[in-house]
Amino acid sequence: MSTAATPLNVQTLFRTLEASGDWDVEEALFLTFNADVAFLERGILGLCRSMGARVTVIADAGIWHPDPLTMKGAGTEYLVGLAAHRGAFHPKLALLVGKDRVLALVGSGNLTMGGWQHNSELWSVLRAEDGHAPQALFALAGWLELLPRTVRLASDHADALNRVAARLRATLGHFFPVDDGVQLITNLDQSVLSQLPAGPVDELTLCAPFIDDHASAVRALVEHFPTPKFTLVVQPGLTVVEPHALATVLSGQKGLTIVADNSRRYRHAKLVEWRRGPHRQALTGSANLSAAAMLNTVGRGGNVELGILTTIDEPLWPDPQLDPGQCVRLENITDVPAVRIGSRESESAESTLPQLLSAALSGNELGVELAYPVPFSVEVHYTNNPLNEAWTPIGTISAGHTSATFPAGGVRDSALLRLNWMVSDRALPAIGPTVPASVPERLRIRPTAGRAGGGIRIRTRDDLLGDDLRYLDAFAVQLSQIHEDVAALRNPSTRPDRKSSAPVDARDRVRFGKVILSGGQVAGVRATDTETSQQCSIRARDVATAIGPWTGHLGPGTPNTPIKVRPSKGVHILFPKYVIDIETGLLARTRTGLLFVVPWRATGWWAIQTLSGARNLIMSWPIALMSLHFWSGTTVS
Repeated sequence: MSTAATPLNVQTLFRTLEASGDWDVEEALFLTFNADVAFLERGILGLCRSMGARVTVIADAGIWHPDPLTMKGAGTEYLVGLAAHRGAFHPKLALLVGKDRVLALVGSGNLTMGGWQHNSELWSVLRAEDGHAPQALFALAGWLELLPRTVRLASDHADALNRVAARLRATLGHFFPVDDGVQLITNLDQSVLSQLPAGPVDELTLCAPFIDDHASAVRALVEHFPTPKFTLVVQPGLTVVEPHALATVLSGQKGLTIVADNSRRYRHAKLVEWRRGPHRQALTGSANLSAAAMLNTVGRGGNVELGILTTIDEPLWPDPQLDPGQCVRLENITDVPAVRIGSRESESAESTLPQLLSAALSGNELGVELAYPVPFSVEVHYTNNPLNEAWTPIGTISAGHTSATFPAGGVRDSALLRLNWMVSDRALPAIGPTVPASVPERLRIRPTAGRAGGGIRIRTRDDLLGDDLRYLDAFAVQLSQIHEDVAALRNPSTRPDRKSSAPVDARDRVRFGKVILSGGQVAGVRATDTETSQQCSIRARDVATAIGPWTGHLGPGTPNTPIKVRPSKGVHILFPKYVIDIETGLLARTRTGLLFVVPWRATGWWAIQTLSGARNLIMSWPIALMSLHFWSGTTVS
């Protein structure tokens, strides 16, 4: 039922669950400090919806700062909720709830590619199946029920969290609770440290990517667990630490071993492990080695944390996946460089900066909610297309208020919103992070397409070609659903833009034939619809070509152009956007050509591209010379 504290590729697990065809999921809930919506939409959302799940993501409002171009389905296909709190909203939870089974992952990884795939993380897996469920799942249901009353959530986000908690409680009502030694640790009303068994231990191991400036949590832990053998694991240059403060705390500590993990894989796992005689226990989950995580409750301004306390058979450190040569024993913690990031522990409960939590479309009205009232007015701006449409003001939230309702006007269900306000020492207004407009009535509906929609599942080619005609019927249903999805994508938004009434003839999947000339100028093209094989004429006032080295090869009668474009060669590499801290793209001249840093298909990645000279090739066969796929990177939270 429970698998505690293990490395896990969460995305691979979700793919396995979806591919089995056995999971009919009603609710998928993700709690995270930092959320990469591009990663969610590209790799996780489709899997959850295929299993029939409504998808809810709740992240920390203070750290929320997404790329507007990456939020394509936010607000309509899944809900993005933001939690505002004096400390950090820091739990890491992935929860799947159906009518007859539950899967919960409690760990250290954020809802990002690093947290789910690349970093070194630890996860505990809790399952309700075969009539039994671990006690920790019942405790999780109670914690979720209390969470909307503990942190500041917009009303529609609180409703979604309450719905998930109610579904979890109802499903667990069909299972017998079992105490399997796995305990859920939260800090709503008790500190994390106060829930750990105290007293002398034979060994103590600590590891976390963040140690607070005064090493308060480390001091408290070594006092809580007096030990003759203490191991502290750090990653030089990556672990956030103030070495001299930590050295003061550890001076005089018996049996101290400081290990530098020099591997390139970011160790984001949080671990407190101890041994008494032959018995080992470990605390894993979201809590870093900080006072806000370990020593304070949520009510006293601590972070919101979620962890698992369990007995383990084998030590979690050293990591069995780690090359022993990558671990180096340090003589002194001051050999580690100081790494600092901004802390949120000192912020007051009511921030002076406006923070937009929610924008919900209901009928012809748009309701917006702030995290806290602010002493000045703020403007609400929207755009239906951040790529090529300007931001338009829709209304003002008066000073001292936390919510407002405006006529929806031109706001469509794909809209993004943000706050603008004036700052006394700046000529230009300050701009808040982007929040997607949500459509609550659509988000309450479960997806019907996909493998969780019922019916027989086609697994192999032999199924489709065999004697059972039910497979052909299922195949026809799937094709019909695909056709409906494609038709829906071609249609305009369900909330049309009232500013424009001009008819538009949009066509895709067409093959170019030849240009249409009028008075010596290009006035359109003749094309063939590849779906119907029908020929059509597409006329326009202006015609743009984006055909690269095929420029000048459009056929006879095409006006000559002085521009000559030749095929080029270069290297293309993809990096997550957080690796390169710039607001816009980059174009630079190098010794041998050009260097581009541009957004990659609005997916949260930078494409670094070089052009280093012409390449001779057959125009109809522009093949790559070589393809390599690798990535090594870090994330910090």
